[in-house]
Formats: sequence, C-alpha cells, structure tokens
Amino acid sequence: MLTRMQSVEHEALVTMMAERTAATVPHILAAGLGEDDLAILAVDRSGRRLSEVDEAEITDDDLMSIWLSVSSLHEASISHGGLDSTAISITDHGHQIGDFGAGSLAAPETFRVIDVVELLFSMARLVGVERTVAAARSGLGDDMLAKVLPYIQVPAVSARARRATEKPKVLVKEISDEVARVTGVEVEEPIQLRRVTGRSILMLGLTLFAAYFLISMLGDIDFVAVWEEVQNADWGWIILAFLIAQLVYFPQATAMLAAVGYPIPLRPVMILQSASMFISLAVPSSAGRIAMTAAFLRKYGVSVTASLVQGSIDTIAGLIVEAVILGLAVLFGGVTFGLSTEDTNWGLILLVIIVLVVVAVLLVRRIQKLRDWVMPVIGETFAALGGVLKDPKRALGLLTSAFGSRFVLAVSMWFILLSLHQSLGIWEALTAVVAAGLLAGIVPVPGGIGVAEAVLTAFLVLFGVDETTAFAAAVVYRVVTFYIPSAFGYFSMKWLEKNGYV
Repeated sequence: MLTRMQSVEHEALVTMMAERTAATVPHILAAGLGEDDLAILAVDRSGRRLSEVDEAEITDDDLMSIWLSVSSLHEASISHGGLDSTAISITDHGHQIGDFGAGSLAAPETFRVIDVVELLFSMARLVGVERTVAAARSGLGDDMLAKVLPYIQVPAVSARARRATEKPKVLVKEISDEVARVTGVEVEEPIQLRRVTGRSILMLGLTLFAAYFLISMLGDIDFVAVWEEVQNADWGWIILAFLIAQLVYFPQATAMLAAVGYPIPLRPVMILQSASMFISLAVPSSAGRIAMTAAFLRKYGVSVTASLVQGSIDTIAGLIVEAVILGLAVLFGGVTFGLSTEDTNWGLILLVIIVLVVVAVLLVRRIQKLRDWVMPVIGETFAALGGVLKDPKRALGLLTSAFGSRFVLAVSMWFILLSLHQSLGIWEALTAVVAAGLLAGIVPVPGGIGVAEAVLTAFLVLFGVDETTAFAAAVVYRVVTFYIPSAFGYFSMKWLEKNGYV
C-alpha cells in the first residue's frame, strides 16, 4: 500500500515519462506535502474533459490524435490504467491525457491492451461505435486492434464505465463485432463451462453410492453412535467453524491474483472461488477449479492456453504447500502413513517412478499429436511459473495465500473437534485437512466426495481420536466447508454469468 506522497510521486513519474513520448500529456509543475500530510500534485492541465464535451464538438481529427497518443505511450511500454473519457481533455490545441495515478512503466502487453478496451468502450458511448473503431484503426493499426479483439469483454471494462452505460453488454458486443469486421478477424468463442446435466447428476449419485463403501473400509462404524455424537455436539462451536470456513475465499482469491499477476478486481475473484465450489460437484475438484478460473480469465482476453496455465498455478502452489506440510508431518510429527522404512523397498519404488517418467517422455516425443498438444502447454507453464518466480513478491504472496487457505480450514476443523469435546492440536488438524485436500484433489472424484471424508477420518484416528468421533467430525467439517458453501456457489455462479464474468 503506497503512502499519499508515494502515490503522488508515482503519478508524477509516470506523467513525466509519458511526456517524453509523442503523446500529449500535462506538464508537471510541482509535487509535495501540504498541511496534515496532504500530498499535492500540480499540473498545467487545461481544456474540458472528453466526457463533458458534446459529440458534435468532437472531430474525427481529435479522435485520431488521441489514439496516436495512446499508441505512442504503448510503444514506450507505458500503460495508463484508467484510460476513459474522464482522463482525456479536449483543448484549444488538441487534447491532453492525464490522471496517470494507476499507470505503469514497462507495462506488459495485457495492461496496454486493457487500456485500449477501456478507451474503446468509453469513447463509443460518446461518439458511437463506428467513429470510435475507425479512429482507433487509424491511430493503432489493424494488427493492434486484432490483438485487442479477444480482450473486448465486459469484465475488461471498469466498473465505473459499466455503471455509466445503460446496456454495457450490448455496447461491448457492438464494439467487438465492429473491430472484427474492419480487421477481418473472427471473434473467438469464450470457454464454455461444463454444464450440470442428467449425466452429471447420475455420476454424483454413483459417486455417493461408491463413497458409502469407501467409508465402510475404515472399520465397523456405528452410525447410530455417530448421530448421537452430532446431537450432543456444542453447536455454538460448529456455527463458529462455519463462519470461519467462509473466510477461505479471501486467501484463495489473493493466491489467484498472485498467480495471474494482473490487477483483477478482488470482489469477482472472491465470488469466483465460491462458484468453483458448486462446479466441483460436477467435475473433479482441481479440474473444475482450473476450468472455471480459465473461463474467468478468458473474459479478460487471456488466451485459452495461457488462461488454463495461469489458472492452474495457484492449484499447483496449493499442492506444493500441502506436500510440504505432509512432509514435515512425516519428519517431525510422527506420521508414517502405515509405511515402515525397514519393510518398504524404496529402491523399487524409485525405479517404478523413473520408468513411468521415461515412458511418458518417449510417448510425447514419438506421438506427433500428443507432442503438439503437450509441448505448448508445458512451454506456457514454465513461462508462467518463471514469471511468478522472477517476482519474489508474487511468489511469496502465492505461497502464503495457499498456506493461509489451508490454515483457515484447519482452524475450522479445530473448532469442530472442540464441539465434539475433542482436544486436538492445531498442527494435527492442519495435517488432517491438508491430507484430505491433497488426496481429494488427486483422486478424480467430483468434489472429493467420500475420499475427503475417508482421509479425514483416517488421519483423526491416527492422531488419537476414536473412530466414531473422527467420522462425525469429518462429516460435520465437510458440511460446513463444502456442501453448504457449494449450494451458495450456485448463486455465485449465476452472479458471474449475469455480470459477464464467465
């Protein structure tokens, strides 16, 4: 979080760098602190804001000169970050582009393209779609407009601009169609999410049926005794566990933002985490989350391959965190997973792993179709991971957010155990939750149904909780952290669809 003075200094710096290009921007007069720590930035901005000028007063030359300035900024790798009609002034001598408070130097192409989308939308509201696109084509060229086309989506437009428009979806569609027409580039279809059909419901029913047998493998559980445990629970602790569990959406959202590296609004990202809970009922949890995230990012114009890769980075980070926690549990927590070091042939296990890796590599190298499908994804994955690792702040944010989401769930489990009159350490609760999350994410069962309950029960028993209480805790935990939130996730998904985010 920048201080007031740092914000002023940042805007002044970006404006001064923009002034060195061929773009027309205000001249910086002074910057400093006033009374009561008030930061002041003085510029020689003149004229009227474009949003306040009548359409008849705006000439085609004015429009084209604005787009030429935008092109100059972007050629210098400078993005504006809020390039709408309020940031541009029409003067007696042309125009000025100001308000660089959200600007970036050495901005990636995505930032610059979003500038163009924002200005296309804002300008089209004032002078019409055809005039706007024609001016943008003259100032930017067909190649740049073709790059922008996939990004012309409602979420790529600021909330302020959408609220000022009666039918933002219609305007976005008109702009997209006009850009496609003048450039001769087809509009790419957005990712279609897997629908919940009769087949999906049947699969869910079969999964629940299979889960019964999976859980029964844990032992002779007395379900009457389990129900008595739940009835005798302290429901105040359970309600608190439910409320705490809902906090998990925040670290999940920050993990995604760190993985993507793009300043997407936090609110829809948090709602996305809720919606993915509902989707995970129809498809395996990790796959469902990745697909939903990819569809969301696709609305911001990210390519299909890149969106799938970027959307999976936070999932990969979560798996890494879970594996590290379980590794620490084995080394320092006495968890053995039932394996004996003396009886286990680790050399044979290592040999099997090596053989599987070699076979996979040979298949990719020898089968052309498989290679053409796998290699681009691998390339995108390493590029995306490299981008995260090169930025220590993003990498730290990604890993701490991944840990934070698991810790929130562990606290929820801890309170559930307290409700059942069981005193278990937070480390043991974290290990059980992480193990369930890791294995449920790997096993291709929708929502981890059955798998998560079985693993949770097994680990709680491992830590000294009796089998009946452990199963009761696992079921209550899943209800407050997955089943009830999944029902809420349906409404979250509908909100995302209604507002054009997926």
